[in-house]
Amino acid sequence: MISMLIVSCKQTETPKEPVVTISIVEDTVLDYYYIDEFNITTISIEVDTDGEKEIISLTPLLIENYPSELLIGENTFTINYEGVKKELKVNIIEREFDKLICSGLFTT
Repeated sequence: MISMLIVSCKQTETPKEPVVTISIVEDTVLDYYYIDEFNITTISIEVDTDGEKEIISLTPLLIENYPSELLIGENTFTINYEGVKKELKVNIIEREFDKLICSGLFTT
């Protein structure tokens, strides 16, 4: 007679601590960005999960309603990281050379 005993062990994961706060890493934010060079991934946030801190680069997926096109001037983005929100304001400018071409003062 052959007997088989099968035992299944389920690993339990330690529950992930909820995000308490997020803050913008200010030295990753410039005073202004040229419209043709702006890249949201150059800006970072610090995520605090009840004492544990982690620096994370932003992505368009972390921005609510990330625009398909940026506007010249101040742009306000709402960062949403696991339900915790923070506003980020960035100033987008165009290059003076581009302005001269658009206004017809300079031709290529």
